[in-house]
Amino acid sequence: MTEEILIKDIQQLAGYAYKKQFQIPKSWIEIDDYNERVTGLYAATFIKNDNIVISFRGTDKNSKRDVLNDIVMAS
Repeated sequence: MTEEILIKDIQQLAGYAYKKQFQIPKSWIEIDDYNERVTGLYAATFIKNDNIVISFRGTDKNSKRDVLNDIVMAS
C-alpha cells in the first residue's frame, strides 16, 4: 500500500469517526469502537491487511459537555 493511498484512507476513517455518514474505505474493516457517554470520548478501530488505524473523535465545540470536560482535563 502506497503512503498516498494510506493517507487518503486515514482521512476517510477519521471522517467516519466524526460522522457515520462517511464511508469506510474499500477493504478496511471496523473491528471495534468505544463510546464513553460521560466524557464524550469516541474512538473506532479499523484494520486492513497488516495496517491498524485507531481514529479518535475530537471535541465538539457545540457540546457544552465536551467543552467542560476539556476544561476539567486541562486543570
